[in-house]
Amino acid sequence: MPDEVRLQSLEAKAFGIILPMGLRVDEVQLTSGPARAETDPFRLFLDQPGRILAIIEETSVAEYLNQLAPGGLKGFSVACANEVIRINATAKILFEVPVEADLTLVVEDEQRLMVVLQSAEVKGADARKLVEGQLDRINPIFDVKDFPVPMRIERVEVRDQAIWVHGLAYAPA
Repeated sequence: MPDEVRLQSLEAKAFGIILPMGLRVDEVQLTSGPARAETDPFRLFLDQPGRILAIIEETSVAEYLNQLAPGGLKGFSVACANEVIRINATAKILFEVPVEADLTLVVEDEQRLMVVLQSAEVKGADARKLVEGQLDRINPIFDVKDFPVPMRIERVEVRDQAIWVHGLAYAPA
């Protein structure tokens, strides 16, 4: 039987978590009240749900999109601010053209972050159809089933240079 250690409270940080689909979560902060830890193998159990914050920087989103290359789009750059994710990329139709799209995130069933297209342009023309067709390859951009800590998403913020996913962590963690 493993040894058990009681914790009055817990504060933990992890950095650079690569999810199975390839997205890097740059930082995870977990705080909770009482918990217990078992050794050999190490396992952590929360007595009650804890607070969790997952931060995904815009560079990590760009790297993920470049790896995924939805619809042949390439050269992604990402800017996060004021609840909007602005994506710039290059599409090859007959020749290479710049594409710009504004996206927002929606929490679905407290489990997934879904990307929602707000607008898209190719050289001043409407490109919604071009970009909408690629969202199925991207969505969900974050799913708790792929996350190493059992959690429920409460809300998401698109802030300067990052996406902040707020939620509750559950035992066992």
